[in-house]
Amino acid sequence: MRKILQILLLGLVALLSGATLAGDALKPIAEPVVDGSAGIARLKQAAAQGDATAQTTLGILYYNGTVVKRDLKQSLSWLEAAAAKGHAGAQTHLGLMYNRGESVARDYRQAASWYEKAAAQQFSSAQFQLGYLYYRGKGVPQDMQKAIYWFEQAAALGNVSAEDKLADIYDDGEGMPRDDQKAVYWYTQAVAHGSASAHFNLGLKYLEGEGVARDPLKAYQLMLQASLFIGKKSGDSRDLVKSGLTQEQISEMQTRAIQWQQPT
Repeated sequence: MRKILQILLLGLVALLSGATLAGDALKPIAEPVVDGSAGIARLKQAAAQGDATAQTTLGILYYNGTVVKRDLKQSLSWLEAAAAKGHAGAQTHLGLMYNRGESVARDYRQAASWYEKAAAQQFSSAQFQLGYLYYRGKGVPQDMQKAIYWFEQAAALGNVSAEDKLADIYDDGEGMPRDDQKAVYWYTQAVAHGSASAHFNLGLKYLEGEGVARDPLKAYQLMLQASLFIGKKSGDSRDLVKSGLTQEQISEMQTRAIQWQQPT
């Protein structure tokens, strides 16, 4: 019931803003920046000469279809070449392609194998993805302890998806006793790294006084920031905590919200 309430409330904020707070368990690594056709020509030359970074960049560009026409076969070819040389970014993205079944047959074991190689190189995206496979039991035996281990490894490197996931696990008590204080800790870390959902969930913790002293003002601030992250410019989430706030306090938080939107 608790999780359902969080989903409903978060969905309400997203609906009101016309946006969503989608999870990024399968989010590719960052889009590389290439300077037009001349940059592509130089990139192809370097890739053909065996440069793993160039091969990885070219593979991601073909995957996303930016600057060059989207071509998953070309993407796969260049990523495989770079991954064979030990490039962690290529290994991670190749794992994603096996995870999704893009240009290859979906194969969670292969995905896990590539994630493991990159995770061993302290590549946080791969560590998170590997943890997620253990969490779901896809390609590897389901193992919450191993999932938490890899989420913690990724979180220690500042991976916000891992921080969010750890917070959710402790908040819901998945595979272990529920721990509100650890949930608050990881939500707080994710908030520091800009997670909109963590702002919202941490706001709920302050609203309900779970793992932290109850503070409706702090709750409102966090939930309002969450709505701003997903495009809402007014304080619709105030209704969720209005019973614990005075009109003066609400007005103060709305003033702060305006200040947060103004460039410094």
